[in-house]
Amino acid sequence: MQAAIASINLPAGPVVRVYSSPENYRDTQVRRADPKKPIKFAVGSPGRRSGLWRVWSPKDKADIYVQPQSNESLAKVSLHESGDWRCQVLFEKFDSADLRLVNLPDESSRIIDQWVQHTPFADGWTDALTVVVPSADVVDVPGDEIKKMQTIRWTAEPPWGEAAEFRITLIEKDQSALLFDWPASRRLSVIGAYRVVTGTTVVVTHHRTELTDKVVQALTRVRAEQYAGLPSNFSISPETGPRTVATARFADGYRIYYDLALTGPPPTTWP
Repeated sequence: MQAAIASINLPAGPVVRVYSSPENYRDTQVRRADPKKPIKFAVGSPGRRSGLWRVWSPKDKADIYVQPQSNESLAKVSLHESGDWRCQVLFEKFDSADLRLVNLPDESSRIIDQWVQHTPFADGWTDALTVVVPSADVVDVPGDEIKKMQTIRWTAEPPWGEAAEFRITLIEKDQSALLFDWPASRRLSVIGAYRVVTGTTVVVTHHRTELTDKVVQALTRVRAEQYAGLPSNFSISPETGPRTVATARFADGYRIYYDLALTGPPPTTWP
């Protein structure tokens, strides 16, 4: 099966169009960037879910921000229009003696990770960042205070051994349809889209993907390392919804963030 995605200007306004066939498609309205109206997404539903994520931009700049959403979101990804892309700590959040960041690369800097914007994968199309939620990391959160609001786009929990993949893509101006090979069982959908001041469209898509044995083994190792390195007073009670993020870095600078649960001693292997 093949699917296609396009950025189109219609009389009623711009849309991102996903084709399942030449005759069948679905449009998602592209709104103007507004930091008060971020794109929010998560896997599962309140009480059994992944972490919560949000994507937004200022009204007057082409910078893009990506951040795990919680009561204490201590870091965010900044994709600056200049091409300086980074993940950094929000030091202004550190107003409590109970908060501590472990393994900051440079204690004198807020930067956790920094890279240069990579080249487009096709004319006018740039993959900015991918967030992946493995099925094993959609977990119960007893007493979850997150409400199932319309502002959060909830996606279905993937089957065991698969993952939900959210791609943040930048589309320059209006672009004709880009064709993908897509398994029928992993339908591509648009979570949300907005246009920054320069005319670039920021679109977040969702689909399911299989995890390779190599990735499963790497994530198993990361869970174990993160758990072993926790401070003794750090609560891993399921009610607190503790999570961690593992980063995959590619030669061209591309990043994939794996949103992982951190609720107890992980098994040595995962199915």
